[in-house]
Amino acid sequence: MKKNTLLSTFVISCFFSACAVDADTSYKVHFNEAEFKKQRMLWEEQNLKNYSYTYENAANHGKSRWDVQVKDGVVLNKNNSEDYTINEIFDVVEMMYEGALKQNSSDKYSVSIIVTYNKEFYFPEKIEYDTSYRENILGGNSYQISVENFVLNN
Repeated sequence: MKKNTLLSTFVISCFFSACAVDADTSYKVHFNEAEFKKQRMLWEEQNLKNYSYTYENAANHGKSRWDVQVKDGVVLNKNNSEDYTINEIFDVVEMMYEGALKQNSSDKYSVSIIVTYNKEFYFPEKIEYDTSYRENILGGNSYQISVENFVLNN
């Protein structure tokens, strides 16, 4: 009998805890700003100006990949609006975060921006942007940016 009472109390407390979490309807932005600033500073301290990488953008509408070459801090043969230097990729992440903070929309629960950083050079290797809506939204708003095959050039 004592076990059943303890189990019932546990189940009821878990139920009410879950309800309390679900009842929070405030809009939230999930982003590790302190880590972002730290990694950006570490990247900038290296002052790397000559490199190449493969850029990938995946979203609900599909995926695109192409190579980007940067010389003296400038993208060579810029053919796409998303041909970025690594500094500009940091700017894009910052704009995502600032935009998410400004949204505070009643139709959204939250925006999550998760960034995975390169352990050697500190640039964003993967950026995942996801919006959680209060109602089912066809397609939603979710996308991912990847920086792969990073190589230093002379």
